[in-house]
Amino acid sequence: MKENIKDQLKEGKQSKTKEEYKYLKIADLPLIRASIQGIPYVGGPLDTLLFSKARKIKEARIQDLIRGLKKDFLKIKEEVIDKNYLESEDFLSIVEKIFKEVTIEANKQKRIYLKNALKNSTLKENSNYNKNIFIDLLHQVSSFHVFILKTCINLSTKQNTKVINLQNLRKTINVLNFETDIEYLVSLGLISKKIDVSDASGELSKYKVIDIEINSSSYYEINEFSKRFIQFVEK
Repeated sequence: MKENIKDQLKEGKQSKTKEEYKYLKIADLPLIRASIQGIPYVGGPLDTLLFSKARKIKEARIQDLIRGLKKDFLKIKEEVIDKNYLESEDFLSIVEKIFKEVTIEANKQKRIYLKNALKNSTLKENSNYNKNIFIDLLHQVSSFHVFILKTCINLSTKQNTKVINLQNLRKTINVLNFETDIEYLVSLGLISKKIDVSDASGELSKYKVIDIEINSSSYYEINEFSKRFIQFVEK
């Protein structure tokens, strides 16, 4: 009998705790919304965006991702899919990262890159690559960074060289002060920076780096890793 009373009291306490939590959760929301609405000028639009539009926007992005994946996989033959990889924790980690990233990414082109990365992670041709590195890099770059990297690769292919002159990039990329973006790609290891220095005869001593730069200009070398990254997010 005593045990039954104890059990009843225990159940009652748990029930009360759940009800209290439920009440606090519900009661807290209007307070937050009222506070947001009290912000001058932006309170109303911010409240609408956070509590009305945000969920619809996120759901639309996920649905768009799913439709894109379905369309892509209908074009892919079954034998090129790495089915063992689909059951791995590594693939689960990639799926979670990409779905989370898609919901918060406003740039449509970047969401397409994320979709392509998820698709390409399942292919046997990429089984020997650390796909998480590509996903992490994609998280760190913008669609404009990908555009710059593609431009570098296209120029190097066109000129049949791995080294691109900054002046040639300026002619192709009609954006002011994009050098900072290039240096960021260098910091990520997607581009290597070189220095060419003209000697007294005007000839270039390639890849020579000196402390005092004389008539020097920046050159950037495209590596195979960067090309593989572009293939992973582009096609």
